[in-house]
Amino acid sequence: MKLRLHTFGLLLFLIGGLVACNGDSSSEETTQETTEESEEPTTVIIKESSELALLMRQMWDENMELRDRVISGEELVDLSEEYNRIHSANATEPEKITDTYHALADAYLTSMEALMNASEENRVEAFNNMVTTCVNCHRGVSCQGPIPKINRLRIRPTDEA
Repeated sequence: MKLRLHTFGLLLFLIGGLVACNGDSSSEETTQETTEESEEPTTVIIKESSELALLMRQMWDENMELRDRVISGEELVDLSEEYNRIHSANATEPEKITDTYHALADAYLTSMEALMNASEENRVEAFNNMVTTCVNCHRGVSCQGPIPKINRLRIRPTDEA
């Protein structure tokens, strides 16, 4: 009888632990990502996203499509007007939205405009310059996490058709 009671208590403890671990009421989302260097998926916990974080994810997705257009020589779609929200979107860490941030955001918008105005033979260079401005901004505002992902946008000579 004592062994059954002990086993029952242990079972309740384990179930309680599982409920406690899975019952977190904060809004987090778990995703699997792979890096360029490794095919091993890495678990990434994404907390509730700010407007700026969502905008930057959108920018990355659209710039990945833009990258493909640059590589294939297709007509480019100008997205820079929508990206002006980079100055007004609510940030996850509002204290990082400083004059330096705004100057770096302007540099990004300028590089996007330069890409849209680049001749077909200069588009790869203009695109990679735009990617560099993204990386410089993230370095400048101490937001290092996305830099490896941003660098995957870069067009290398082996990527060109």
